[in-house]
Amino acid sequence: MVQNVPAAFFSYSRDDSDFALRLAEDLKAAGASVWLDQLDIVPGERWDRAVEDALAHCPCMLVILSPASINSTNVMDEVSFALDEKKTVIPVIYKNCAVPLRLRRVQFVDFRQDYGRGVKELLKALAPEQKKGQITPAIRNVQSQRWTDITEMDERQRANDLKQRKAGDHQQAERGRVDQELNPVTEQLGLKHEDKRAAEQAGGENEVVLRDGFRLRDWVSQPCNLPYASLGRLLKGRERVLSEVYERLKQNPGRALVIHAQAGVGKTRLTIEYAWRHEAEYSALLMAGADSPNALKRNLAALCSAQLLNLPQREAKEQEVKVAGALRWLDEHHGWLLILDNANTYDAAEAVEALLPQLRAGHVVVTPV
Repeated sequence: MVQNVPAAFFSYSRDDSDFALRLAEDLKAAGASVWLDQLDIVPGERWDRAVEDALAHCPCMLVILSPASINSTNVMDEVSFALDEKKTVIPVIYKNCAVPLRLRRVQFVDFRQDYGRGVKELLKALAPEQKKGQITPAIRNVQSQRWTDITEMDERQRANDLKQRKAGDHQQAERGRVDQELNPVTEQLGLKHEDKRAAEQAGGENEVVLRDGFRLRDWVSQPCNLPYASLGRLLKGRERVLSEVYERLKQNPGRALVIHAQAGVGKTRLTIEYAWRHEAEYSALLMAGADSPNALKRNLAALCSAQLLNLPQREAKEQEVKVAGALRWLDEHHGWLLILDNANTYDAAEAVEALLPQLRAGHVVVTPV
């Protein structure tokens, strides 16, 4: 008898691997029970047998539709098997393609225009529930080498959960509306968006609300290259670990924090959610892929771009010049957050460790696989 059977099996073409991995990680981070070969086949396990067992036992299938997948014999065989076995099949339209005849009468989820909305629709369909004993990340401090196991906390314990950011276009529209209404009150004080919303909620046209931890300083554009919007309340069962990340970074300035957990738990998503929830406390929200020494250098150099730090070194042809410019900015500015993501090899970890002494002016979070 199979224990802890995931709710949904991912069927996809290898050409769509990056999208499938991103979607599976986001669904898992939000509490959904899904099975993806890239995340759920353990070392030493027979690949073909693992896929067959998961396909047979999962009651639902998420099939990612694209020109590559509809021309994949393996994907179409998996779809046919699921339909013949009376499983629930949810088409996920990733790219424009001719939907197979057998799926045309099945309600689909469209990811072509709005990724965040697609995730929400899938979460409703999968009806994720937090399971007892669900794995949560362990956090350790790089210098002290001390581990802390984090257990789950009911998100109702955080009263401000109702004020979390909304994702995507709605979030941007709300910011614009609040800015227009509160600019006469807040422009001279340089209040951030969250403080403007607090002033709005106070109900007075001429009132200004100062929150705990408010820093009176001129507000400038905040550099940010986070790849995802906030999941808000869709992120279930991670309130305590988010609080632990905050406390560790606050108590140990100048030290990097490494978040360890099994693959597929959603470490990257968790760290990005932390960044959004504490956006008002950072001068910049930066992320650099660190899966290899070369990737780390390349992504640090990219921070110089006009869209981010807008440094003079952005025009340099030599990568080393750009990296030096980005590191100089990080040394001369304070209060930033830098996420070094996916340092999953020995060489990558060594490159990150060599870089840390130059990253003392802000908070650094490292997410290995």
